Amino acid sequence: MTTDRIIPAARLASTRVLVVNNDHNLRKYVRNLLRVIGFQNIHEAANGATGLDIIRAIRPDVIILDWEMGVDGERFAQAVRSPGTSPNPDVPIIMLISLASQGRVTDRALFSATKFLIKPVSLQSLTSSIAAVIEVANEPWRAVLDIAN
Repeated sequence: MTTDRIIPAARLASTRVLVVNNDHNLRKYVRNLLRVIGFQNIHEAANGATGLDIIRAIRPDVIILDWEMGVDGERFAQAVRSPGTSPNPDVPIIMLISLASQGRVTDRALFSATKFLIKPVSLQSLTSSIAAVIEVANEPWRAVLDIAN
């Protein structure tokens, strides 16, 4: 996979991104990175319940979820992947993990995430990760489970 991916301007304008993180500062940091990349339609949730409400309201194209939210993040990911709970169980999920938690990622997380991104998140890694999941959403045969840092 290439590390220098480009997201077309039309795709940036139309893509709905949902950031789910209980840490306000990290949510704000990710939102600011998304704005620098060029995304305009950014939504935020401080917990899984609010995230699910937003999913039902806007049907995001990409979700950025912090694994460090603990049980709430894990339940949120499971609910998103459940056809009975989520309007789009196949939505790409980029799961943020720390180096310390990398070894503790559970099987449920592996099946919930489209891509893993190690914190701290950089502009280049976030751009590359979003571009990769957008590619996978458009062409599922490209799906590859990998961890970006």
